[in-house]
Amino acid sequence: MNILVHLKLKSTRTFPSSRVRAYTTRSNILSYAPPRVLRPHIYHQISASRLEAADNAARIAKEEFTVYADGSRYHGGVGAAARTETPLGMLVIKEHLGLSEEHLPVEGELLSITLGLRIINTMPFLTRATIFVDCQQAIREAVSGRSVHRELIARFDAELRGTRRSLRSLRIAWVPGHEGVAMNEAVDKDAKAAAEGESSTRIIISPAYYGQVQIGGRLL
Repeated sequence: MNILVHLKLKSTRTFPSSRVRAYTTRSNILSYAPPRVLRPHIYHQISASRLEAADNAARIAKEEFTVYADGSRYHGGVGAAARTETPLGMLVIKEHLGLSEEHLPVEGELLSITLGLRIINTMPFLTRATIFVDCQQAIREAVSGRSVHRELIARFDAELRGTRRSLRSLRIAWVPGHEGVAMNEAVDKDAKAAAEGESSTRIIISPAYYGQVQIGGRLL
């Protein structure tokens, strides 16, 4: 009888404290994200293998508007870039984030997704679009909003609030790096240039395109 009473008292004393520890770990506090109201519908696609992901990228590119995004830590800096190909030429956006001592590579990847969405927001009449990124961690954090990099998530959410009404769904999909996907290799070079300090909106298109695209509040 005494043994049973002792066990009961011990369980009531230790269970609440272990429960508190489970919910107050540093990782849970840092990854907490407030509720998000997102428009358009946003989801991620991460294929089971590199080959499947590369095949999906080729298929999706034929079906809808796509943007390739990448972040890079290179030569002591971290940068991000996004690019897409239009019938009238190439649209590229690059941004230098800072020194590699102050920023992680995943921060560059998160920023690149925001830059990709900025390109999408310049395109009228889109109903769906896909951003390809080669970092699965950044994809999950952007879609879920659960990240220690709150400022970058806030920038992404702000860009989401600026999407056109016609855009109904946004997919962020994983594409493997160095698998011969030409656009992915090209945006990797853009991201390295951004890591070295280059930040710009560079338009490589025909003159007929000017006056049709708006970047950063300025009509090109």
